[in-house]
Amino acid sequence: YRMFGVFFDTSIAAGIFGLFFIFFYTGKMIVNNKIRLALLSLYLIALILTFSRSAYLAFLITLTSYLIIKKKVKIIFYLLVFFVFILIVSPKPFGEGVNLARTFSIEARVSDYKNAFEIFKKYPIIGIGYNRIGFFKVSNFSPFDHAAFSFSSSFLIVLVTGGFFGLVFFMLGLIYLWQRKKTSRLLLSYIYLLSFFDNVLLHPFIIFLLILFLINDR
Repeated sequence: YRMFGVFFDTSIAAGIFGLFFIFFYTGKMIVNNKIRLALLSLYLIALILTFSRSAYLAFLITLTSYLIIKKKVKIIFYLLVFFVFILIVSPKPFGEGVNLARTFSIEARVSDYKNAFEIFKKYPIIGIGYNRIGFFKVSNFSPFDHAAFSFSSSFLIVLVTGGFFGLVFFMLGLIYLWQRKKTSRLLLSYIYLLSFFDNVLLHPFIIFLLILFLINDR
């Protein structure tokens, strides 16, 4: 079974769970170690149960890089052991959703990326404008699905809708946040990485959470 939260999207759910894990791991909001450990375990288990491979990759790259820099290599070992243990014992009924070796989602993602670049090549400077992706997808013979008005990557959405200049200004904004909010860099790293694979960074609730966490970073 895959955990998808109230937004019915495993990637968004994984983004939320990962943000809360990193926030409680790096922050000093909770002094009681037992409560903190319980919350960290809860959010990590929830993230694992999304079976989102892009979230796994973004989370492990972000956290292991941080722990290596902090010279806490032992914690990496415990993290990986816990990660694998939960994956093994988690219920996996028949279906592709919980199959980590599934290929259909990779093929669909590659096709989605190709379509995005095809549209970008036609409108490279200022893009096609926001909320117009669905119309261009249909005109490019893309299947009309629940994500017809977006692409798999937040960065591709910005590239297609805002063109080259839109992406440049968007990246400058992300770099500005990175430079100004030093203690929130781990949170930003996780969401930035995850957004290369899924449209997470532009989701309203993710933006809301980031604003709250960044306000707390003073």
